[in-house]
Amino acid sequence: MPPVPDRRFSSPAWSEPWYDWLRRSYLLNSRYVDALVESMQVDARTRERMRFAARQLADAMSPANFAATNPEAVQLALESNGESLSRGIRQLMDDTLHGRIATTDETAFEVGRNLATTAGAVVFENEVM
Repeated sequence: MPPVPDRRFSSPAWSEPWYDWLRRSYLLNSRYVDALVESMQVDARTRERMRFAARQLADAMSPANFAATNPEAVQLALESNGESLSRGIRQLMDDTLHGRIATTDETAFEVGRNLATTAGAVVFENEVM
């Protein structure tokens, strides 16, 4: 199987046997799911929806997304004596408490200082949004 230019697997650690097997298995299964979707006898709209759902599921199941199957996360956990895992668990607890995933430090922004707000309206809407 030729290497796939996927930045999730760009670390040299993904070439170690166990992680390489995980990466290859994941990519092979992702391609299989893609082929299954393409083989379905459905209309174009349904196929696009199926492609979207299949890609979302495949991306979510990437071994790069899980601490135990990501060599970079494992290495960072070892180097930080587990602090990286502890920090991640704290962030998960905060996200759960607030009912949303925080993508930035929300305390770093203050309306009028480094954040602007204006009245407005939705200008584009589709089924995904």
